[in-house]
Order: sequence, then structure tokens, then C-alpha cells
Amino acid sequence: SSGINAEWPLRPGESVDKDQLVKCQRLRHDLERARLLVELIRKREKRKKEQLKVAQHLMEMELCPLSYILNRTVDLLFARDTEELFHEPVNVDEVQGYLDEIKQPMDLGTIRSKVENMEYSSFDQFKADFMLIISNCLLFNATGSNIYKYAEKLKDTCRTIMNRCKQTIENTPIDWNTLLLLKQEEKTLEEQLVDVKNKVEEAKAITNWSTRTSRLKQLRREIRKIKQRMNEEERLSTADSMSSAENPKSEPEEGGPSGEDATKDKQSKISEFFVKKEDGIEG
Repeated sequence: SSGINAEWPLRPGESVDKDQLVKCQRLRHDLERARLLVELIRKREKRKKEQLKVAQHLMEMELCPLSYILNRTVDLLFARDTEELFHEPVNVDEVQGYLDEIKQPMDLGTIRSKVENMEYSSFDQFKADFMLIISNCLLFNATGSNIYKYAEKLKDTCRTIMNRCKQTIENTPIDWNTLLLLKQEEKTLEEQLVDVKNKVEEAKAITNWSTRTSRLKQLRREIRKIKQRMNEEERLSTADSMSSAENPKSEPEEGGPSGEDATKDKQSKISEFFVKKEDGIEG
């Protein structure tokens, strides 16, 4: 009762209906269990949604790898254009004489539409359109103006994004006739180790200290993981060979009956035993 009074303090002159309080406590517990169940369902549905997104990305990467990589790059370019100056085409009604100087307008929205419609067949075409945005801006606007400086800064900040996009496309096995993802045979652990060591030698030639250090750390982690997998496979193969040596398969002796013949002989001997026993009882 003390616990009940602690949860529902009484005012002077009020009486305690214990049955009603017990019902309220049970209702409260049921509601709490329902809340926890709803929370579990929400987390499960969130995981299912994330798994569905991963499956969708894998499907897109397999069917149209070039468009998938370019689409991710366009998202980064949109994020870099913080002033949103190049998100949409220039309004020629507001900017007088724009089409007189700019013969081929271009913007990030047009690039995204071309990526979604799979109009690009190479990285060079994609990069040419992006550079066209910058060159149009530098050509139309006066040197030293705010928009001119903004375009030059955007060009510098997006250089890393474009280089990473190019490297990703070069490392992706794409059939350039069909633009589909090529299926490659999985390399052995020894071959993977050799490839990573070659990448380490290439990374040592990077001039930027911070980039070289982070790249080397990443490659050394990959080397450790590959060596751990190689050690695990070696231990498993050693354990299998030891178990097979300790428990060799029993083979029938040469000239002896096989397993099926031995079973038939045993059954015939048992039947003969019972026949003899019945004959002895009758005698």
C-alpha cells in the first residue's frame, strides 16, 4: 500500500480504492509494454528500410555503374555550390544579353538530368559539362567580381571531387559497349595481398603529406585484414587435415564381405538361431 500511496498521493479526507489502483497499475504496465513493442517495430522497420536502400544501390551499381557514380558526384557538386548560383539555368529574361555571349549554357540541374537519362558515356563528357559551367561564368562576368571569384573558388574546391570520381570509374570494371558492370572472378587472398602492396608503393609517391599518410594507414589496415584471413584459412585447413588423419575412414578388408553382404549374413544367422531355438522347444 505504501508503494501505491507513493505513486498516487492522497489528499486529506480521500479514501483509497485499492482495486482501482491495481487496475491502473496493470494498465500502466500494459501501456509501457506496448510502447516498447512499438519502439522495437520502429527499429526493425528502420533496419529494413536501410537494407532496401543498400539493395537498391547495389542493383543500380550493377545495371548502370557509370550513371550511379556520376549521380553521387553530382550530389557532391550541388552541396559545394552553397550559394546555389549554378543549380538551375540562367534566367535569360532577367540577364540581358546572356545568350549573345554564351552559345552553350550549362548548369548542374541539366547535368543531373543528363546523368539520369544516361546521356554520358564517359567521364570526360561529364567533366566537360562541369567545366563549361565555370568557363561560361568566367566569360560573362567581369574579372574580379564576386561571381567571378566564386566560380574560381568552386572550380578549385571541386577538383578533388572530380579526381576521385575519375579514379572510381577507372577502378570499376565497366563494359563500355553496354555500360554494364563486368563480373570478375574473385581473386585469391595472395593475389589481393600483392595488389594492396603495389598500391602501397604507389601511395608512397604522393607528394601531399596528409593524403599520403591517411592512404598508407588505410592500405596497411587492408593488409592486416588479408593476413588475418589467410591465417584463419591456414588454421582451418590444418585442423581438417589433423581430424582426417585421426579418424580415417574404415574400409572393408580385402576378400571380406561388403557392408550390404555382412548385414545379410548377420540377419540370416539371427534367423537360424531362432529357428534352432524353436526346434529345441518343440523337441
